[in-house]
Amino acid sequence: LFSPFYQGDASTTRQFGGTGLGLSICKRLVELMDGEIGVDSSPGRGSTFYFSLTCSLLPLGTASQPSPPHTTKLPATMQVLLVEDNLINQKVAATLLGKLGCQTSIASNGVEALQWLTDKHCDIILMDCQMPLMDGFEATRLLRVRETKMGDSRRVVIAMTANAMQGDRERCLAAGMDDYLAKPVSRDALLAILEKWAPQAES
Repeated sequence: LFSPFYQGDASTTRQFGGTGLGLSICKRLVELMDGEIGVDSSPGRGSTFYFSLTCSLLPLGTASQPSPPHTTKLPATMQVLLVEDNLINQKVAATLLGKLGCQTSIASNGVEALQWLTDKHCDIILMDCQMPLMDGFEATRLLRVRETKMGDSRRVVIAMTANAMQGDRERCLAAGMDDYLAKPVSRDALLAILEKWAPQAES
């Protein structure tokens, strides 16, 4: 279970997302902190994952210093469509986007995204690649076909995926996506790619 890329269903449209990297990443992080991670599992009863770490406590009264305010180059009315099926990932990404001042709408799969984009505007689309019903690759391909057919302006699509192997970026670009953002997404990486593709960056 703690080996990378172990999946019972390897399709990109499976009901439950992920690429088999989660537990592998957790194992590496725990071991980097000299800890241990494990699992107790029984068929039909469920699984319990656990880890142990040795941590140092701060003296009482010690407070962490607040981070200095960060100014961004994003427009005040930045509109982002987040296409993501995992509820936790939705909340995390939406929270990050909100802290960066973005107005965020959410679609749970490629079908919902295409329906939303029929009559609504956004500046950037953050597109997960593995989703049920329609994955991000197919949704982007259909969006590009529709833009060409209708004479619409090209919308910026950023792949947001846990795939981090060589060739995955090229696959995203071949599907018509404009850029690539690897999960887990950090605030700095998200800000950098939003500033790169923000509307004023085109001028």
